[in-house]
Amino acid sequence: RKRVRFPRRIQPICKGYLARRDLLKNLKEEAERPIKIMQRFGRGFRARREFCADLAAWKAKRLAAIKVVEAYCRGQRSSRRRAIQFRRAALRMIQSVGR
Repeated sequence: RKRVRFPRRIQPICKGYLARRDLLKNLKEEAERPIKIMQRFGRGFRARREFCADLAAWKAKRLAAIKVVEAYCRGQRSSRRRAIQFRRAALRMIQSVGR
């Protein structure tokens, strides 16, 4: 009986897809952080200043996260075009949540 092997060609894409999905999930959680931070700090000047500092840190981290994602997609045998596409998707998702 011949063992049917998964063709080598499509393996890396599947693996990359799963990893990309996980990364997107993480990005989404990250994107929801400012709202949670806002709720934690409540009102008042000091709270707002703290929130802004936290928000700045979060933005920097978010950009770093997107860069990681982009680099990952590029390393994943996928074309530059796909990496950019994915980055756009990530940005869109973050914008929709991180308002």
